[in-house]
Amino acid sequence: MEIIVIDDNLEETSPLIIALGISYGKEYVKLFKKSSDGLAYITSNLTKKIIVILDIGFGVGEKNGREILAGIRVHNKLIPVIIWSATDIVGDDFLEFINNHALFYEKKTAPYKKIIARVKDAEHRLSLDVSTAMEEWLDEQEDKEQILMIEENGKSYSAQKLIEEIRLETEFGQRVESNILKLTIDLLFRKKEQV
Repeated sequence: MEIIVIDDNLEETSPLIIALGISYGKEYVKLFKKSSDGLAYITSNLTKKIIVILDIGFGVGEKNGREILAGIRVHNKLIPVIIWSATDIVGDDFLEFINNHALFYEKKTAPYKKIIARVKDAEHRLSLDVSTAMEEWLDEQEDKEQILMIEENGKSYSAQKLIEEIRLETEFGQRVESNILKLTIDLLFRKKEQV
């Protein structure tokens, strides 16, 4: 899992970045000072588990937080995004963040430990995702390439490819995810499996 921080006022030595590095590993925390660079990284890494901490205000020539969140949602509605800002969000801005499924909002004056707690909450939400459950199961298997094959219009998919399709929210990936959930519910209620 990667933590993507998009904020033009932070440095690699900022307390939040250091605390995230201690909690999640420095190599898994990526700071982008230019909002457009952060969005480009996210959209080119949609198959990864990502949590985003996003500032609202950026300098001249850069997209603001609302535009970045909307840009993320064009590609993926499941990536948890925590809005972190020095300003209050009111009116239409607040509605826009809600409509684009921002997970949390925290003021920059909040202690960084509270932001870490929000990241942990977002991590928990990601752990409930079908693609994450598949990935964890796959990690326990010896043959990681050819465990599960599904034929779709003459095309074969490995388990890893199915995970990617689900994370990319393709039509096929959404259908597979829905079928996995339906099958799981069916097995539980028929008492074939136990929780």
